Amino acid sequence: MVSKGSRINRYSPEFKDETVRYWKDSGKSVHECAGDLGVKPSTFSGWVTLWNRAGSTNDGPSSFTEGAWIRQLEKENAQLKAENSFSKKAAGYFASMQK
Repeated sequence: MVSKGSRINRYSPEFKDETVRYWKDSGKSVHECAGDLGVKPSTFSGWVTLWNRAGSTNDGPSSFTEGAWIRQLEKENAQLKAENSFSKKAAGYFASMQK
């Protein structure tokens, strides 16, 4: 539970990508980069760990961006399925009214 007055930061996948790339390119420690960017070192370390587990490189898309993109596509897919189902039901209803 979050205590009153505390703030939860939610960072975008793009921000996470850029911070990890900054760390990889700078040659600085995780703690130095976290301080430079105003992010908790523990949070920043988690992003670096996820980046390394995913096997990401500086050249390819990151797991953060891909994950956000996949979630967006899944949400859109669910919405389109619901609309399609509704359209089929409406077409069946109006077809039965024609008879």
